[in-house]
Amino acid sequence: MECKDNIIGKRDLFAIQYGVERIKKPYIWGHICYWINGVMVGDITQTTILSDVFIFLPRIIYDNGNRIHELFYTMNKDKVFYFLSGQAFIDNPKYEELATIETWARFSIEIGLDVFSGTTVKLIENERNGRIIFSNDKKGIYEFSLQKGIADNVFERFSEKINDFYENIDE
Repeated sequence: MECKDNIIGKRDLFAIQYGVERIKKPYIWGHICYWINGVMVGDITQTTILSDVFIFLPRIIYDNGNRIHELFYTMNKDKVFYFLSGQAFIDNPKYEELATIETWARFSIEIGLDVFSGTTVKLIENERNGRIIFSNDKKGIYEFSLQKGIADNVFERFSEKINDFYENIDE
């Protein structure tokens, strides 16, 4: 099987690292993590059902190019995290309605696999740049700026790779 050294993107910007361990159609077991500004997000050592990415990738890719929000882009990272992580909904129900109207879910770039348990990753953009705000350990909130489209490109390339891989599995 493939090793865990398959990397799409650049670790010092944004990348997805993955590897395949075992296949029994329709399932692919393997490993996955993100790299954001040189920080590993997720647990590449843990085996997961890698084929479950097909549940999450379409939504992430659908929102490519649709993550512009000038207020969130310029807001303090702690406030952005408060609003987009769902805590604001608990504290004040009016934010749930606003989130629905403004479709705040479009900022989520999390793949909901067990290897990402405890992580939150949001991508907010302006006309030229992107800003990733994430928590990898439930203790700290981190942010990283990158050129608009870099993360989108990584997700598109990863989707193509995993789709090609899946379509070429022998029964």
